[in-house]
Amino acid sequence: MDRLIKAQFVAAADAVGEVSERLGDLFESLDIEQRGELVAMMQKHGRSHRCFH
Repeated sequence: MDRLIKAQFVAAADAVGEVSERLGDLFESLDIEQRGELVAMMQKHGRSHRCFH
């Protein structure tokens, strides 16, 4: 794999990790009812992710 592709992959993985952390922080800031609503909405649209459980 050439160096440019590796560098792009690492940069993308870092960005995904940062977004995942931000989503996790936002989720933790919600109260229980809001969390339940968000999880239900995400599941309804097939976008549930482990950070929303």
